[in-house]
Amino acid sequence: MSEVGLVKAIQSKHPGSHQATYQRNLRGYPIDGIFATPDVPILAAGYYPFDKHVASDHRGLWIDFDLNSLLGGHQPTKSTHVPRRLVMHNKRVVQQYVQLAEQGYMQYNIPGRLSTLGFDVARQQGVITKSQAVRFDRIHADAYTVQRLAEQNCRKLSMGGAEWSPKGQSIRHRITLWRLLLKGRRQCWVSSRKVRRLLLKTNEPLAWKLTTAELESHLTQDLGQYRDAKRGLTSKWRKAHVTKSATRRQANENDITA
Repeated sequence: MSEVGLVKAIQSKHPGSHQATYQRNLRGYPIDGIFATPDVPILAAGYYPFDKHVASDHRGLWIDFDLNSLLGGHQPTKSTHVPRRLVMHNKRVVQQYVQLAEQGYMQYNIPGRLSTLGFDVARQQGVITKSQAVRFDRIHADAYTVQRLAEQNCRKLSMGGAEWSPKGQSIRHRITLWRLLLKGRRQCWVSSRKVRRLLLKTNEPLAWKLTTAELESHLTQDLGQYRDAKRGLTSKWRKAHVTKSATRRQANENDITA
């Protein structure tokens, strides 16, 4: 979770507090948690006893925070989210992930270690010892490492690194529109639904009538504008958008309370 800018809410309020959240957890370490961005002020947080308020073999977790910090004028720092490389609708990516995962499992001997552990536990009528629990945790950690490495290498991501704003998004829409129209001129398949949607979003209803030279000119111009904007304008556009949104939200709250 730290990779996407989130922290453990309960531990941030009570540093050093570690309670087992699962009844059969032998390590006394929480496996459940509530996560928040660092700028969200946690007023109170804690754990419920087992079987209190929650009919489960897990503890109930709770936090208390100020709604104004989330929904009012105060804007917490934006959490940088990195999209997942593994996407199930892309068969090539899935096949690459499976292949890399299988190679990793063989490298760490995950099947053999699990088979040996399962045989040892079966000889004990299903009773697992602390040392065997530690062995299982190590196998699980290695398997998780394999999965993470496989996901990191199953697909390349093209990331612009520009902060989002409506103005920047409109430029991206135009760039996509010009590229799709040029792709269609090369007799390549293009989604007509996506083109129609972009014609409306960009307010360019007659763009499909432009010549190839005009499309290439528009594409070059917008690419240059977006490249220049990423050098500093996108941050200003983002701040202006956040300020405008906060002002509008505060005005709506005032109208409701009036």
